[in-house]
Amino acid sequence: MVSTSPVETDKPPSPVQALLGGVAAGVIALFLYKFATTIEASLNRQTISDNFSVRQITVTIRTIINGLCYLATFVFGINGVGLILYSLQLTFKSIMDDDPSSSPVKKMSEQSTGSTSDRELDNSGLKEISENSKNSTE
Repeated sequence: MVSTSPVETDKPPSPVQALLGGVAAGVIALFLYKFATTIEASLNRQTISDNFSVRQITVTIRTIINGLCYLATFVFGINGVGLILYSLQLTFKSIMDDDPSSSPVKKMSEQSTGSTSDRELDNSGLKEISENSKNSTE
């Protein structure tokens, strides 16, 4: 059964979702490749007229059809590869973020409760850097 729960767009996809999307795109690309080669073979089996104008139009139509078929094939193929690589990136990121000493809640609380003296030190450091850069340019 397919769930009808709403999709949350605020958070990034899980590595499993990205992997499944990549595999699905890869499978679609394989089917499209088989379809494109079948179309190309069937177009090549047909004879072309001896009339110059008809020949030019026929070649143009064949080229457009083959090009669109292969374009769709490789768009799905590259998307599949990209999604699989993205799932690997998400997996490594989730592994690296699982370090208990650096939990996101702890980092956020440290940032929001920074003392005024820390801010003053940061500002004085920036002032020194800007003054040094002014002096060096003179």
